[in-house]
Amino acid sequence: MEFLPAGPNVPFLFWIYNPTNELFEKSTEYGEITSPEFDYEKKQINSTWRNGCCEHGRDVYELTNGIPKLTERFVIGHNSEDKEYYEHWKVENGELKLIEKKVE
Repeated sequence: MEFLPAGPNVPFLFWIYNPTNELFEKSTEYGEITSPEFDYEKKQINSTWRNGCCEHGRDVYELTNGIPKLTERFVIGHNSEDKEYYEHWKVENGELKLIEKKVE
């Protein structure tokens, strides 16, 4: 853990082993992921986050050449009319796109 913030989005520091120079090197790409949970079977990293009082979600990362890349985002929140919404985002052609939205 890099530090414990007042909010729920906890940043972590990561060092990745480089077999060429036999040293651990700081990875800024992994450091962008808050509250990471590693799913070794699926080879994914899940990141839970909260954006204020009314929105939270989970980001899914997959490794590409050892670098974590965002592939999906799931969001649950409340809009100004206090209706709950659900969004599912997916990375397509390098861009995060909304593929499903429900409002209840």
